[in-house]
Amino acid sequence: ATLRSDDEALVLDLRGCRGGSLAGAVDLCSALLPSGTAVARLWSQRDEETLVHSHAAPLCALPLVLLVDGYTASAAEIVASCLRDQRRAVLVGDATYGKRSVQAGSDPTRDVGRWAPCGEQDIEPLIDADTSDDERALKTAWSTSIAMRRQERGGD
Repeated sequence: ATLRSDDEALVLDLRGCRGGSLAGAVDLCSALLPSGTAVARLWSQRDEETLVHSHAAPLCALPLVLLVDGYTASAAEIVASCLRDQRRAVLVGDATYGKRSVQAGSDPTRDVGRWAPCGEQDIEPLIDADTSDDERALKTAWSTSIAMRRQERGGD
């Protein structure tokens, strides 16, 4: 998708996203957060702990809503937890899968470690999306996300 100058917010749909690479999660967070922001805590199979940070200037500062569900797992959970913990996004939907493992490279079946959010441990949405009223849930999330961004900028 291409951002237009009149776009007011972004909605990323991570529902059903069961995997992805750690590098992809860090790249996506880097596009939305200031460089050097903590993304996740990782532990290798040898229990060596590493704190992973965003690595680039953000490409976009628009308010952000993330759609998540019980099939949102792995790298998609890293993105959701990081953007939520940094107050960069509002999560809408259901609790994520809770896999907490990390894959490297192109083999999604090969776990190379585990991860934990830098903030809250559970990845619960701020707004529970009742499937019978998705539009209302999205409007509420949209408004909340815009208010969060204004508050960060000092209320303008």
